[in-house]
Amino acid sequence: MKITCTKCAADFETEKTSGTVYCPYCGSEQTISAPTVQNDDEFFSDEHLNGTYQPVQPTYQPVQPTYHASFESDAKANKAVKNVFSFAVLLLVIGLLRFFTGFINIGDVVEINDGLSSVANQVVYKALKAYVSLSYTEIFMHIAIVACASAIVALTAKVRKAKFPIADESIFESYKKAFIASCVMLGVLVVYTIVEICGLAVLIKLQDLYGEDVFSASTWAGSFVWTLLLLASGVVCLISSLKLSKRQN
Repeated sequence: MKITCTKCAADFETEKTSGTVYCPYCGSEQTISAPTVQNDDEFFSDEHLNGTYQPVQPTYQPVQPTYHASFESDAKANKAVKNVFSFAVLLLVIGLLRFFTGFINIGDVVEINDGLSSVANQVVYKALKAYVSLSYTEIFMHIAIVACASAIVALTAKVRKAKFPIADESIFESYKKAFIASCVMLGVLVVYTIVEICGLAVLIKLQDLYGEDVFSASTWAGSFVWTLLLLASGVVCLISSLKLSKRQN
């Protein structure tokens, strides 16, 4: 075997595998020992491994399920989330504006209502009475619109930041409630539209009876635009919340 002298660092060969040898170059004594040969079976025996082998405990990472809404893609579902909240806020704002506008003009309605007794026998009585009734109904409808829009905003505000695919399936329950509120909202808006049409018909009749302009074209156009915008917003909230309330199979 090959030995390296510990004193002069010279390399030399020797036939011994253990014991004492002397360096042929510097004469210094070198001690060598036989290498330990270990049987493979002995190495992997229970006695050898006892106290040193630590079994690796398997770890499991449960796969978190993800859910998709009943849209063609998650991108469309996330866009619908924004639409529901945005149009619900729009309904709330328009409802509040219409309510305050009607409330400001309530004095004129009260004045007309107080003067109905003086025209009880005249042809304009029925038209004026219908106008007063429709005006009060309109204010009530504005309150109903604000209430429904507030409910939709409150229900969707909590989940609007969640992006599809989602891991929390309780979000579908929130949109199911928003869908119910949207159904009520659309029903209110349909009735509101009928009230607006009837109000327009009464104003036209009053205009003919008095022979003068009761309302301007801009007033009529503004009322039409507001009503159309309310209806469109209500339909968007209804359709979007319905599809968001259903999980994709």
